[in-house]
Amino acid sequence: MRLLVPTQHKRLNEAAGLVLLSVGLFLWLSLVSYQAQDPSWNSAAGPARPLNLTGYVGSYLSDLLLQAFGLAAFALPALVLLLAWRWLRSNVVPAPTAKVIGSILLLLSLGSALSLLPHWRLYGGAILPGGVFGLLLADYLLGSLNLVGAILIDITGLMISIYLISTFTMETAAVWFAPITRLFAQLAAAWAAWKQRFAERRAQKLATRLEQAKAAQVRRTAVVEKPAEKKRPAPEPQPEFVEEPAASFDEIPICPMPDAPP
Repeated sequence: MRLLVPTQHKRLNEAAGLVLLSVGLFLWLSLVSYQAQDPSWNSAAGPARPLNLTGYVGSYLSDLLLQAFGLAAFALPALVLLLAWRWLRSNVVPAPTAKVIGSILLLLSLGSALSLLPHWRLYGGAILPGGVFGLLLADYLLGSLNLVGAILIDITGLMISIYLISTFTMETAAVWFAPITRLFAQLAAAWAAWKQRFAERRAQKLATRLEQAKAAQVRRTAVVEKPAEKKRPAPEPQPEFVEEPAASFDEIPICPMPDAPP
């Protein structure tokens, strides 16, 4: 596997990196522009030219990869581009054999996982989502371990392939997922604070209602215990007595008596 490791010559590494970069882009373009009607290993299109962006080579190559690995074939250009980046920067590829094994395991586990999904086909029914290898592996796992065991094995294979390909560790996972965990912690704290405020407002409303109910009960009790006052009839109006003024003696007429004989 020394061919995967950059050499000590920087210019040679850059040239090899450019070649790998072109190969990765070629694979990606051929897979993206795949057409089921193009000439391939399992179809005869006659003299018609392929619609694939990379011509006959791309049509045959993309059909082969998609038939073999299904949608997992799109991981191949990504792996080649990562290797090209290593060569361009002259970075050492640690454990190249483990990287190759991890890449193969990634393709197989992805294809098997896609084959465990409900049956559906791509490109007008021409391509299986997990490819031929994924379908065979999924059928073997289902026959041996049933659905739950097959899912567990697929998840384990994916995790091991990621460990072998990248420098992924649990510490880096904690660093990667730290923003997500902080977000969930903030959401949980906000939810707890909202629940506390809601409980306090509810308790305050209940206390206010109890006070109002007690006050209304006190008023009803006071109204029942107070004796009803009898209304007195209004006194009838008395005729006003007007006192006539007394006759004045000065007003009595005095007539002189005629002189009587003695």
